[in-house]
Amino acid sequence: MRLHVRIFGEAGEMAECARPRCRIEGEPRAAEPPAVLCRVCVARLRRDLDCMGALGNWLAAHVAAGGRRGAREYVSGSQEPGLPVRPEVLSALLPGAPGPVQDPYGDQCGPPSFPGTLASWAQLVAGERQVHPPGSADLRELGSWLAGHLDWSITRPWAGDYAGELDTLRHTAYGIEPWGLHVQPKVGPCPGCDRRSLIRVAGERYIECSELLGGCAALWTEAEYHRRVAALVTTGGGDLQ
Repeated sequence: MRLHVRIFGEAGEMAECARPRCRIEGEPRAAEPPAVLCRVCVARLRRDLDCMGALGNWLAAHVAAGGRRGAREYVSGSQEPGLPVRPEVLSALLPGAPGPVQDPYGDQCGPPSFPGTLASWAQLVAGERQVHPPGSADLRELGSWLAGHLDWSITRPWAGDYAGELDTLRHTAYGIEPWGLHVQPKVGPCPGCDRRSLIRVAGERYIECSELLGGCAALWTEAEYHRRVAALVTTGGGDLQ
C-alpha cells in the first residue's frame, strides 16, 4: 500500500483511504486512523445513511407509471397499456438481493434493492459484532441502525466497499427520479481546502465543498462552517463578501 502525506490535521505519513476512486486533485486522500476511510468519505457515508428514509419516501411518491413525465407507456410492439407502476422504482424499494437486477439475455435489468443492500450490510455488522440485526425492511430504520454502528464500521477492512455501495444507492435514486434541487451558495471558504466552493442543497443537513466548483468534496456541518466563518471574522483572515 502506497503511503502519502496526510491531508487533514498534522503532516505525516498515512495509509490511503480504502474507498475506491477517492481522490483530490488526482491524488488519493489519506485515511483517518483508526478509520480506514478519509474524513470526507466518513462524512459522506454518515450523510448517505441519514438520508435513506428520505430517498425511500421520494421514490415511493413516484412509483406510479407516467409520473412527472406524464407519458402513457405501452408494451413494446403493441397497443396494450403497460404496468401501472414503474418497475425500476419497485426494484429499488422492494426487499431483495443486493446488486443490480439482471437476466442472462441482457434485455431486462433494474437498480439494486435498497432494503436488500442495507440489510446485507446490517447482517455483516451484526454478525461481526454479535448483536441482533434489525428485523425491519424500512429504509429509515435500517439507515438509523447502521448509523449507530458507524464509528466501528469505518475501522473495518470492508469499509471502502460499504461507503461505495451507499453512495451508489444515493446516485441511483437521483437517476431514477431526479430531485428538483435548490442550491444555495455559501460565502465563506471551505475549512478543508480554503476555496470558495461551498454549497448547500435544499433538504441536506451538510454543507458540501462542490467538486464542480473546484472544491475538495468535503462535507461540513452548519456548526463547523460557522466556527470557520467566526474565526475568519475574529482574525480578519478573509473577505466574506
